Amino acid sequence: MYATIELRWFLRDALPAVEAWFGSHGLTLGKHAARRTDFYLPQPGRDDCGIKLREGDIEIKQRLGNPVAFQATPQAAGWLEKWQKWSFHHLARDPQAQQVLSGGTAWLAVEKERIGLKIRSQSNGTQRLYPLKTSLATGLQVEYTRVQLMGETWFTVGVEAFGQSPFSVPQGLLAALLAATPLPPESSLSYPGWLQRFTGAAN
Repeated sequence: MYATIELRWFLRDALPAVEAWFGSHGLTLGKHAARRTDFYLPQPGRDDCGIKLREGDIEIKQRLGNPVAFQATPQAAGWLEKWQKWSFHHLARDPQAQQVLSGGTAWLAVEKERIGLKIRSQSNGTQRLYPLKTSLATGLQVEYTRVQLMGETWFTVGVEAFGQSPFSVPQGLLAALLAATPLPPESSLSYPGWLQRFTGAAN
């Protein structure tokens, strides 16, 4: 089991301030993005649980408790959500998994182009940045993703704390990442929450 505390927004338009922050660390969507397609099981009316097939694994996440309001910057308000996650390997030749991957079921195929970094605070008060695939016991994961589903393109920015509680972000990080980007609380959603707008079309 893997526990996280997450803050995320979904918008229809790109986020120039977020792209500039990642660009200052040498990452751009077009050139450096990791591309993959995740398959989500539709769960109408359920924003507290997610089930997906991702790169050979079955991943399940469950929200613990209720979302907590969080003011990230003067212009950005969102919801903190605590999640627990499980990951299981599925057989590459499993016929049911192959049916999902081939698009032969009602599972939702979400195409993703993602850039991100992991951040860990040092004892001297500075922060060290790591590539997204680095394995760390504690820290933050900051990501920016262009997602496509059912002909729609969205952009999502997320900050995920792992191995720590309560949610703690280095001073100035959110202000630098988001700048003056207006992010209303109604756009603050988890992936299961965002997928609710598509579940009716999937049934």
